[in-house]
Amino acid sequence: MIALLNYRFGNIKAFDNILSNSNINYKIIENFENIKIFSKIIIPGVGHFKSASNKIKKLTYFEKFNDQVLSEKIKVLGVCVGMQIFATESEEDESAKGLNWIDIKIKKLNFYELKYPHMGWNKIKLNSNDPIIYNIEDNAELYFLHSYAYGLSDKFDTLAYSEYGEKFSSIIKFKNIYGFQFHPEKSNEIGIKLIKNFCNL
Repeated sequence: MIALLNYRFGNIKAFDNILSNSNINYKIIENFENIKIFSKIIIPGVGHFKSASNKIKKLTYFEKFNDQVLSEKIKVLGVCVGMQIFATESEEDESAKGLNWIDIKIKKLNFYELKYPHMGWNKIKLNSNDPIIYNIEDNAELYFLHSYAYGLSDKFDTLAYSEYGEKFSSIIKFKNIYGFQFHPEKSNEIGIKLIKNFCNL
């Protein structure tokens, strides 16, 4: 069963509709009390790194969830800031600490002469044959809305990257942890395919 975390930092209704219409066995959760009954969890995200990270850490039974991820290897998908909080810290707020699952700092994109923030449709360049990108074409376009991102690093796998002022990771994997910098719930059929792929891992 898939857990969909409703912690007030993402478009939960859009994910709810996609999972329901795809006949996926899931449940919306608001804390981690029964996290052991789930095989995977989706963490949406819209908003500020510090607020999102602090909110999750304050949810009931967070430590149990943290152990499930790090020791029991439950598969996790984070979206946008829901992915960024997996890092140790972010340039968005130097005082904030992430979940520290991936030992890296989230960087602000170098926009040069480009519009700020990075908003709208952009291509992803596939960099792997991981099952999460099964049946996804190279240069597929997805919807982005962000100013900060994971760069390209050997501390995790960049399954796909995009470019806006500079190259950044648009799909990452670190052991049992996955992240989408774009919003699959706003990316039409391609986004739905990616969500299904995660649920079918």
